[in-house]
Amino acid sequence: MKEAGVENVQIDEPILVLDKAESMGAEFKKVYEALAPVSPKITITTAYGRVGKSIEFIKDLPIYGLHLDVNREPEQVEAVVAAIKDTKIHLELGVVSGRNIWKNDLKASKALVEKAVSALGADRVDVSTSSSLLHTPISIKVETKLTPEQVSWLSFATEKCEEVAALAKALNGEEGEYFAQNTKDIAARREFERSSDSAVRDRVAGITEKDLERKSPFATRREAQKKHLNLPKFPTTTIGSFPQTKEIRVARSKFTKGDISKEE
Repeated sequence: MKEAGVENVQIDEPILVLDKAESMGAEFKKVYEALAPVSPKITITTAYGRVGKSIEFIKDLPIYGLHLDVNREPEQVEAVVAAIKDTKIHLELGVVSGRNIWKNDLKASKALVEKAVSALGADRVDVSTSSSLLHTPISIKVETKLTPEQVSWLSFATEKCEEVAALAKALNGEEGEYFAQNTKDIAARREFERSSDSAVRDRVAGITEKDLERKSPFATRREAQKKHLNLPKFPTTTIGSFPQTKEIRVARSKFTKGDISKEE
């Protein structure tokens, strides 16, 4: 790739957000010390969690940049900045969520990124999405059945790219109308949440650790399940449904309407 003219390459290392990666420093060192001399500039991407103690060996790797999923774990930024401050590693902050459908609060994201910039310098900090955008719909522009209010809350893949670009411009002193409109949209959504029915939010807020515990051990639940379902020793099923032919769809429709019996 380097010989072909590629200047930068991203390598996804999702294992780095797992605790078991903390003992793999020697393996990472061996791999990246072999890659660095012959490769383009390498940015290691982490997503769906926090880097944790693995930063203790990541900071010593011969890499150009490190990406963090800030949307998922914003608390990790301070520790990572402190760890890489005396290195040459660039920090890529994934502040725009790659997993949800909501518009990013650009003002809040800008404030978070500015803390990293103040410690590392603007030339060592980039902004990005928290993960790949494959989890989101393509664009809000093709949604024709939503109200203008609903549209103002949402951001799909295309719009998230626009948010990253707008945030980068704002960090360079060019907030512009896009940034101002984002601030208005976020404020309007917060007001809607404040004044709307809070029943669901109240229920979520009331969840405790006890609610996440099973009421009985697995062995007890398994016996109850066996008794209730009375399945054979090796029950089988299909992966997905069978092809829906015209005849099957007609029969299902008739059955739903009560025109034919279950036996028929």
